[in-house]
Amino acid sequence: MPARRILLVDDQREVTRLLRTSLELLNRDYVIVDVPSGEEALLEVQRTPFDLLVTDVRLPGIDGLTLINRVRRANAAAKIILITGESPQTIEAEVKRIAPFAYFSKPISTDKFLDAAQDALGEKTAPAKIDTPANGSPAISDRLASLRRDLGALAVFLADLDGRVVLSAGDIARLDVTAVLQPLVTTFSASLKVCSLLGGLVPTNVQFFDGDDYDLYTLNVGQFFLLVIVFDGDRGGTAMGAVMRFGRICADDLLNALAEIGVEEALRKPAPAPPAPAVPPIPDTVLDEVLKKTAAQDVHAFWDAAAEEALAEETKANALSFEQAQKLGLVPKELTK
Repeated sequence: MPARRILLVDDQREVTRLLRTSLELLNRDYVIVDVPSGEEALLEVQRTPFDLLVTDVRLPGIDGLTLINRVRRANAAAKIILITGESPQTIEAEVKRIAPFAYFSKPISTDKFLDAAQDALGEKTAPAKIDTPANGSPAISDRLASLRRDLGALAVFLADLDGRVVLSAGDIARLDVTAVLQPLVTTFSASLKVCSLLGGLVPTNVQFFDGDDYDLYTLNVGQFFLLVIVFDGDRGGTAMGAVMRFGRICADDLLNALAEIGVEEALRKPAPAPPAPAVPPIPDTVLDEVLKKTAAQDVHAFWDAAAEEALAEETKANALSFEQAQKLGLVPKELTK
């Protein structure tokens, strides 16, 4: 199937840059051309037909409505997305007459724009059907499989903090998953610590690891699981936008599923403290003997200390100062010289 061609027309370069980048991050191999005027857009249309025209209403030279009419005469199958910075009420009649596939006011929501663009091109992926068991929790394995299909990944794993694969979709014979998961878990735990230091209450981390044979993305699923997405080494780097969007949605879905079946909440609860070791009771006869000895020692020590203190006070009270002894003639004369 040939690549779909998209023509973006707006004299505000930041708008076309935003729309182009958003479309490129879908990793759908679109051919995207952007021009600032209706006249340049018509030249591009004459060179080759486009599947989707995205144009502003007000343009320098011919306006977007005139451009749409001319494009439709040349290619009636082309889908139109109309955007404007004006109040919708001022061009409501014109919009109804043109009947574009979609219509957006600036500033544009990129998520809604991308949904409309994929709908217009017939490439929007239908929401994955998730089985719901009797307990009400989604089938996590089906969600992993749908993510793998949406991203075109080789494999998708849900792993725990012990480096064990809980569930997976796809398989890679040449990749030692167990060996890879150990350092990934270490990195995962460190990233949560960094988020905590930054004040992040609900981390939504995405990490990319570039390799020659394989590329890996990891996304945290709460605080106790990580989602690992494996791509071919030549393709992983170009899938970053899709992973950031669809992978993060999948990680949130998995977290909700784990919470529904009580896994996440159970892991949040601290483990009960181990009971203190039992201390055998001391026999009464031994305890009585110890108390008798201690009491006797304390009594003797008390009276010995009291006697020494009293003697010291008495000695101090009967003592004469040097001056008093000198006046009484008790000090030899040679000591007074």
